[in-house]
Amino acid sequence: MSLKEVACLTGHVDRVWCVAWNAQGELASASGDGNVRIWAAEDGKWRCKQVLKEHERTVRNVAFTGDGNTLACASFDATISIWQRASPAQEYEMVACLEVCGGFVSFPYPLAHNKSIRNPLHKSLSLE
Repeated sequence: MSLKEVACLTGHVDRVWCVAWNAQGELASASGDGNVRIWAAEDGKWRCKQVLKEHERTVRNVAFTGDGNTLACASFDATISIWQRASPAQEYEMVACLEVCGGFVSFPYPLAHNKSIRNPLHKSLSLE
């Protein structure tokens, strides 16, 4: 088996820490620049559809729900931002920013099968 590069996505100004695909074929990339970018292939070319700017430090992890309309982003600034959109045709809007008690935050994979996010304090945010 051989792999070949089909696209090289540029736009972040620091390293990319994590990527996640959603059900619509979009890609979210989390970066040390504190931003999350939403990418999609349009007319055969990959383009950045939206830049989510909420974090003050590196965004370390991203995860979509099964329908791709909710995105959780965990940052070294000790916050998790939750972004939602009504449909794939709309942009994501931040609906919550959760403060967590230091340490590393990770999400169960895939988030679609676990409809809640748990923080280190074992408090849950429902995504339904």
